[in-house]
Amino acid sequence: MKKFIKFIIWGVIFGCLFGTLFSLFFSKKPAPPVKIEGITLFYAKTCPHCKKVEKYLKKKNIEIEKKEVFHSKENRKLLFEAAKKCGIRNNIGVPFLYIKKDKKCIIGDNPIINYFEKKL
Repeated sequence: MKKFIKFIIWGVIFGCLFGTLFSLFFSKKPAPPVKIEGITLFYAKTCPHCKKVEKYLKKKNIEIEKKEVFHSKENRKLLFEAAKKCGIRNNIGVPFLYIKKDKKCIIGDNPIINYFEKKL
């Protein structure tokens, strides 16, 4: 009976050790985020369309500059400056993506997501 108990104890110890080593060597490590410079997302915390874009960026592990415009006058000012560079004077809303290099603006959740789908 004592041998059986020792066998069980050693089995549990080796099982735990093997499981730990297996998980360390074979577990998937998350890929590093894709950082894209020169792109700014203007958003509002309460905007459902903005949340959809942010969820997509998180899922795809994409990092870009983000500026919240509802609570920041400075960020709102930057939004209007970016829109002006694109020739947009009316109907400025969020989510709003500004691509500095191309002086291109994209407004709306689906158009922004489509932009990243094509880019990646």
